[in-house]
Amino acid sequence: MDMSRFQYETRPKALAANLVVGACYRFTVLTPSLIRMEFHSNGVFEDRASQSVFFRDFPEVSYSKKLENGILTVETEELVLTYCENAPFSAETLSLRLKNAPATSWNFGDEFEDLGGTYKTLDMSNGEVPLGQGVCSRNGFSVMDDSTTMLLNDEGWVEVRTPNTVDCYFWGYGFRYREAVADLYRLTGIPPMLPAYALGNWWSRYHAYTQEEYQDLVLRFEKEEVPFSVGVVDMDWHIVNIPDEYKNGEGWEFESGWTGYTWNEELFPDYKAFLRFLREHNLKVSLNLHPAQGVACHEVMYEELATACGIDPKTRKRVKLDILSPEFMAKYFDIIHHP
Repeated sequence: MDMSRFQYETRPKALAANLVVGACYRFTVLTPSLIRMEFHSNGVFEDRASQSVFFRDFPEVSYSKKLENGILTVETEELVLTYCENAPFSAETLSLRLKNAPATSWNFGDEFEDLGGTYKTLDMSNGEVPLGQGVCSRNGFSVMDDSTTMLLNDEGWVEVRTPNTVDCYFWGYGFRYREAVADLYRLTGIPPMLPAYALGNWWSRYHAYTQEEYQDLVLRFEKEEVPFSVGVVDMDWHIVNIPDEYKNGEGWEFESGWTGYTWNEELFPDYKAFLRFLREHNLKVSLNLHPAQGVACHEVMYEELATACGIDPKTRKRVKLDILSPEFMAKYFDIIHHP
């Protein structure tokens, strides 16, 4: 089974010269303005890539460190970090100060404002939404908390973190916003360029369209010169109301019809022609998927997937989604998703 599809280029291990390490803490001086801060009571530090951070192999940085009366001071051209050695990170034990304009400071855990980053989902949103944190701020600093992301193992697959770990990045770039964003890309990887069609208008409505309704809608948009580049077909493209005769397998008490992979031919009697129609009218196609409930026995590909996963199809046992298993996910893509 080819697992190379799950591999990413990562260089997550930092230079030893950039590390300041104690029994319970580790600081990584990535640039004069960017410091990684780790704490774990058992001294467990993480050199694997995370879902967010792929590259920590920054060049060697010039800095000084001093330990005096239990107080550790790490200083670069831009920052001064002060820490009560081996104490849990808190506002009383860890602080960072910008040496240059605006010469602000931050105590660990203090709230702060920045200029915003991204937003996870537009579900249930109508109008303004609160952005997540970014790396640029009028205060001259921001903090990226990577403590709860999953990790990538040596095979490139996700794993859970050691519990009770603190893993944060302090961005103290002052008003050098372009430099801060450039180093964000250096740390996390360059985001891929979006295809042009993705920047166009997407038609998306949570509604149980029939094939005829959707096609008529596309023709009306064209007639009225309303431009769309992506046609989203929400979850009713697949079977939602599961026939009762299938509801005798293991796990049906959790069934909601939210997850599905079998076309609803009552709504889309010729779904292949429907997909051709959308493409002929210059629309990219998106089908909504919600995979959390696994694959149940009514799905057209259930028997093949169950057999591949070591389940006797006659038992009608649900095939559970196992996102932590690359072997399962390879079968998921090959047998379920890609077809």
